Amino acid sequence: MGWVWTAVGVWVLLAVPIAVLLGRVIRRADHQEHEASTDGPVPRPVPRRPARGPGPHR
Repeated sequence: MGWVWTAVGVWVLLAVPIAVLLGRVIRRADHQEHEASTDGPVPRPVPRRPARGPGPHR
């Protein structure tokens, strides 16, 4: 039964740093993407057609 607790402990000790590193990588990528999107001209929004009403009932 001790091997189960050992496996759980090792899993936690490996999962926590990996989760922190993954969070940092994602945050850095989002930050870079945000910087890249604000460097150039701001794109105009695409106009949307108004929603059509309900069709004829049959």
